[in-house]
This record gives sequence, C-alpha cells and structure tokens, in this order.
Amino acid sequence: MPCARPPCPPLARPGRRLATPAWLTVAGLLVTLPAAQADTAAPGSLCRAGESVAFSCPLGARTVSLCLREDGGQITALAFRLGTPKRLTREYVADAANGRHFSATVSPAQPGANVRQVWFEQNGRRTLLTECVGGNCAAAGGLAVLRGGQVLSSQRCQRGPDDTAWFARQLVSFGSDADSSRSATPLLLIEDLDNGVERLYPPRPR
Repeated sequence: MPCARPPCPPLARPGRRLATPAWLTVAGLLVTLPAAQADTAAPGSLCRAGESVAFSCPLGARTVSLCLREDGGQITALAFRLGTPKRLTREYVADAANGRHFSATVSPAQPGANVRQVWFEQNGRRTLLTECVGGNCAAAGGLAVLRGGQVLSSQRCQRGPDDTAWFARQLVSFGSDADSSRSATPLLLIEDLDNGVERLYPPRPR
C-alpha cells in the first residue's frame, strides 16, 4: 500500500534492515518520531540522547566527553566517556543510585591563568579533565591520568568545529579558587586540592 505523503521510505529487501526514518505512516497518518532518538546529544561528542554536553573535545582519533542528564531541572547523572561513537575505551557514571561522584577545583598555573579541573577516582587512578583560562595558556583544555604524584598520561584537546573544551556553567561555576566556586549538583563536589597542575601546564619560557 503506498504511503500517504512523499517522499516515501524505501521498501525493505529480504535480509536487509533499514534505518528507522524520522517519520512513518500509520493508518494513513504522518507520525514524526521524537528527536531524542538521535544517537548523540551534539555533533562530535559522546553524549547520548537526553544528555547535555558539559565538556567535550577530540584527542586525536578519540574523543573525551563529560555529559549530564537532567530531570525536573535537577542534574541526576554525570557521565565521563572516552573513545569513539562505535567503541568506548572508558566510561564512568555517577548518579544517586550508585553513590559515585566527581570532584572539582581551580588552581593558579602561571601569572594571570587559572586551571579549572573536574576528576574522578577509580582503581587508584585520578582521571582529570582540565580547562585553562586567562594568562598565556599553552592549551585550552586536556585530559590527564594521575596516580599519586605521578602523571601517567597527559593529552591536549585539539580544536575543531565541534569541540566544547570548557566546563558548562549549567554544571559548575568556577571562581578564582575553590571557596568561590559553586557546583550545581551534589554529584560534583568542590574540593580544595592541588593536582599538580604546574606539571600539566608549565609556564611558557619568556
């Protein structure tokens, strides 16, 4: 039976599965599927349908994203994801059910610059997202993994048309130090800690 309104979706062939179109017809009526069925919340991020991007940037072939989910104006989940849309290499989710949380702080890195940080602890490692603002920052943002006082890895965000290498104020409002910073959710705790940002953002030679 022909569809009610062109353009019509292609007919399925045996053994072939077609992608669900953004619309279909039921009993001759045009039905539009909700946009929330999209795979990601924003181009280039690893955030999923129903999530907002709190931080995201490419790291070579991989992407790192911090995503938040809201319900009734309250942040109900935070998710860190690293990898590609087809394959995640790391994921850490904090919500009220699992009792996990993220932490945040801000530290001076060089004259006139501050490094804003969000991290989580897992298996003895601290995974740290950073954003450098002001001064003469060598890079806008990055991802580092620490164990104790040792930097296991450090990567810089690569700038691109879809990068959002800054922390959304919807999640956290950073001041000049931990005391003047405010989190929008109990899932992100403000802490006055030194993550050794001088090793991640060394002063540029004059």
